[in-house]
Amino acid sequence: MESERYVRFTVLVAGLFKHLQKLKNDNATSFGLKNVHILWVYLLYNHPQGLSANEIAEKGDVDKSLVSREIAELERKGLIVCQSPEGAFAQKRRYGEKFCLTAAGRAVAERVRQKALWVQQLADTGISSEKLAVFYETLEQLSLNFKKIANSRESELLVD
Repeated sequence: MESERYVRFTVLVAGLFKHLQKLKNDNATSFGLKNVHILWVYLLYNHPQGLSANEIAEKGDVDKSLVSREIAELERKGLIVCQSPEGAFAQKRRYGEKFCLTAAGRAVAERVRQKALWVQQLADTGISSEKLAVFYETLEQLSLNFKKIANSRESELLVD
């Protein structure tokens, strides 16, 4: 029975990820973004005071190196700016400075937000708010547990 749960869990999570990636890929171009940028503009929209590259990486659960490589594209497109601690916009980034959305970036992020809310509403169909609350609480704990397992030496025993 436990192996059946493993298979079921693995297949369901992989399927959710695949469908989420397809949704992001299908919409990224219409937003003028890459798939990887979708969550970042959404995060910045929800943090108008700005986020550092490290905070974006942490909140998006991605490698800092990915953010470092890709964030410049959002700057080139005029969607974000790097703000210095004094409040002036910096020409040259320094470690720990915050990225903020420009007016154009906020407009794109608002479109991303509207689409995300629409998808969320459709995905939540037939599920009570109570069940969703338990689901997300459980999913967060599972994520923490899997992170601990993945970072332990015991995970070397697992076979892909």
